[in-house]
Amino acid sequence: MMEYKYERHRADKYRKEQVLPVLLAAAKHFAYVEFSLRDFISAKLGISRGGVDSAYGSWSEAMRALRIALRAQGIELAARSTKRISDDELFIEMERIWNELGQRPSRHEWEKSGSKYSFQPYKTRFGGWTKACLRFIEWRMGKPVVIEFQEIVKTPQKIVPTESLPRGPSDRLRLRVLARDGFRCVLCGHSPAIERGVVLHLDHIVPYSKGGRTTFDNLRTLCAACNQGRGNIEELAKGV
Repeated sequence: MMEYKYERHRADKYRKEQVLPVLLAAAKHFAYVEFSLRDFISAKLGISRGGVDSAYGSWSEAMRALRIALRAQGIELAARSTKRISDDELFIEMERIWNELGQRPSRHEWEKSGSKYSFQPYKTRFGGWTKACLRFIEWRMGKPVVIEFQEIVKTPQKIVPTESLPRGPSDRLRLRVLARDGFRCVLCGHSPAIERGVVLHLDHIVPYSKGGRTTFDNLRTLCAACNQGRGNIEELAKGV
């Protein structure tokens, strides 16, 4: 008669002799430079954090065992560089991942992408992931994302350019609209993230001069070409 056991076999239960060869492979993968647990997981070598913990109890103990094994081979792990990562380096890596995915990476997608930088430097440097994405878009464009106001408001006394009126969106609103639209033009889909030369604007769906308000629901993201095209169509409709 079959004996039924209460204990379950854990798929992530590993022995040290199973994990150490994988740690050695990781050391070679990272050119024998110190690497973090996140680096190890992103390398996707077949063992999870749970597997490492089950064998060694902690990541620090696993790394201690790795160093001992490497020294037996006459190899020392080199220290990681402590130099500050520049904005350009962060954005170049974001450009690579964004292009690989063909869309703005979510935090989850970023952490699975195998990026050389973790999520944390972006969060710390720019105040959050979405803000980091905005800064990256502006880095690609070489200018901030703004609302282009081309229409003129006539008053009995004088003609006032509407950009002088207090109607620009707050930074928070601007960020919400861009994030909602995926940092790309809602009409043609072009984005500075994957195409050089694309410039984004925020556009009033109902023009401000016709009573449209600067609100989340009345703003959308357009590239400069589509925004200009919309203006040309409106002028033709007016018989200009």
